Amino acid sequence: MNMLLAFAVVLVTSAVHLAALDTIRVCTYNVLRFSVDNEDGRTARFARILDSIRPHILACQEVDDASIIPRFVNDVFTWGSYAAAVYNDGPDTDNMVFYDQTIFRLLDQRVFATELRNIAEYTFERRAESGEQPDTLVVYSVHLKASDASSDVQQRAREMNVLRANLTSHRYAVVVGDYNIYGPTEPAYRALVAPSSGRRFVDPVGTSWGRNDSRQANIYSQASRTDGDGACGGGVGGGLDDRFDLILPSEELAERLLPTSYSVFGNDGQARLNASVAVPPNTRVSASLAEDLRCASDHLPVYCDFVLGSPTASVRFSPSMTTLSITVGKGASAITVRGLTAGTSYTVYDTTGRAVLRVTAEGPVETWDVSRLPSGRYSIADTAGRSGGSFGLAR
Repeated sequence: MNMLLAFAVVLVTSAVHLAALDTIRVCTYNVLRFSVDNEDGRTARFARILDSIRPHILACQEVDDASIIPRFVNDVFTWGSYAAAVYNDGPDTDNMVFYDQTIFRLLDQRVFATELRNIAEYTFERRAESGEQPDTLVVYSVHLKASDASSDVQQRAREMNVLRANLTSHRYAVVVGDYNIYGPTEPAYRALVAPSSGRRFVDPVGTSWGRNDSRQANIYSQASRTDGDGACGGGVGGGLDDRFDLILPSEELAERLLPTSYSVFGNDGQARLNASVAVPPNTRVSASLAEDLRCASDHLPVYCDFVLGSPTASVRFSPSMTTLSITVGKGASAITVRGLTAGTSYTVYDTTGRAVLRVTAEGPVETWDVSRLPSGRYSIADTAGRSGGSFGLAR
């Protein structure tokens, strides 16, 4: 076991390659008709949920009025400096995006009208190091027609065609939101992920998934509750048996995806096909946080991580590559890492892309001391820049 763990302080003068990388967390969350009249004390619940995720970009659907902006900027994102896009009051409910101002600038935003709701486009520029070419990231937030009648399926396809007609040419783009689709054969889904698509997007979990299947329980995001709850925003019930909320990156952005990072927050993998996220007891989050998830919305948030940086710092991630198995030990003072390659050097990065630990593996399984690392989310990459996995520390 290698006990010589070197903690790295990244300086621009000595480690430009590392300083040019940022690990970016993108999250989508249907916030269940959030408005000043339908807040129902849910702001505090959203604060606890999102503090556990800490996304750098949050796209919301089912926003009913602009009251979400001061509530989220001031009362939810208490750990950082966040801003919001301009609220666009379209037909039915609306989209909203929040972003970490230390990482991104919002360059532009547009809306595209469909038969029911607007689709929103947000163009960001990553704040780059001096002399570094900044990345552009375009985020689309969609909330397609609900229900499973043939007419609804056809309407979702037409709504997606509106998006396709307005897609950006920027390499890094991602379509997030509440797709309301019932399976991977739907035309609205195939319009993005099919090999024949003019511009193809990638589903990080693959294209062979289905609904209401206990073997795939870990991918479902709706519904967080068994019944609608008038004291918690209303909404619908039915239990966790649908995958409505998705994050689909462009092929170019998918190359920067940390493969193990795609997560439905609060989904512990139990077959809750007709049960809420809180009952039976959740094994992934605390009982109080599970209740927050049940009450805050009838959807669960979905997030994943990407690594952005200049061409000189580019990395290429393959979603199909073998990843490391990482177990956090008791007290979060050590992690056990399996799947290492002897003689290969690995680097642990925090969510800003800063290297905090480097180690050269001496065997396939090792235990690394992480007692000096603060609470937060971390990723591991080898010397070739390939992702090895991610883990979280809570102290």
